[in-house]
Amino acid sequence: TALTAARAAVVALPSEAVLLERLGGLQLAAGDTNQAITTLATLVRAIPKSAAARLRLADAYLVAGKTDEAEDQLRLALRVDPTSLPAQRANVAMAVRQKNPAKALQLARSLQSQFPNDALGFRLEGNLEASRKNWGPAASAFRKALVLDSAGDAPVRLHWVLGTAGKAAEATQFERAWLKEHPRDAGFIVHLADMAMLRSDWPAAEDGYRQVLELQPENALAMNNLAYLLVQLKKPGALPLAERAVALAPGRPEMLDTLALVHAEAKQFDQALAAQRKAVSLAPDSPGLRLALARLYLQAGDKEKARVELASLAKRGKSFSGHDEVVALLKQAGQ
Repeated sequence: TALTAARAAVVALPSEAVLLERLGGLQLAAGDTNQAITTLATLVRAIPKSAAARLRLADAYLVAGKTDEAEDQLRLALRVDPTSLPAQRANVAMAVRQKNPAKALQLARSLQSQFPNDALGFRLEGNLEASRKNWGPAASAFRKALVLDSAGDAPVRLHWVLGTAGKAAEATQFERAWLKEHPRDAGFIVHLADMAMLRSDWPAAEDGYRQVLELQPENALAMNNLAYLLVQLKKPGALPLAERAVALAPGRPEMLDTLALVHAEAKQFDQALAAQRKAVSLAPDSPGLRLALARLYLQAGDKEKARVELASLAKRGKSFSGHDEVVALLKQAGQ
């Protein structure tokens, strides 16, 4: 419906930049990459001195696998506006994509020189060093980012780096100090709850997600994760949380996956299957979602449909981490 409306709007106003940008974005989201490139190229011709327009076209080229064309647009975006932070960040990402970490690091440090009060250059350096497991330099970069403008996820990344580097005491010290100064940092609390989930510390995870919802009652991610946790703990209250999360983020397959799990736990298999099928339709290339759908079909007693999903997954072979479960479920389904 949105695509139809956007096309009609562009026909009526073919040179209107806002409409061209919106149509190109919708085409890209719908998987119509070639049409998106055509639309966004028209946008660039309409506003050739816009770095943002060239970045949008570069994104479309990357989705299409046309790296050279994307790099050309990035270069032109920087020529149009050498101070554009989004263009420079995209340039760093391009260097990483091209497996040139030295260039990416040089570009990140150039950003630090150009914008010494902005955290972006230091955040990019931290991420680059962390990707190479250079934990000390990564932590140092994130610490510098903490006290600058646009610190973003630097606290989360620093805490993660310290923990991953085996510096548990230092991570705990930072966690306490940060929360003392920023008790309402919902993003950091979500991170702590997620980490608690990973180490199976259910009480800490539940407490964390509930804190987030007190601070941000409409936080769909916290609702979704708390609903999942309540199912694991066999506690009541998961269904309204999962339903609200889906209502707030209807296009997120992971939210529908959790809703399906909640319904299945209550033996409501019709509702569970409807939610899981919708999740698969939103992310058809996700083997994990298809495996969950196959499990639901088996729970609901529909072995034929389970076999169809499992046979498709079996073709992935051992490259799929759930291959052993697929084999076991195929036997259970009578194949």
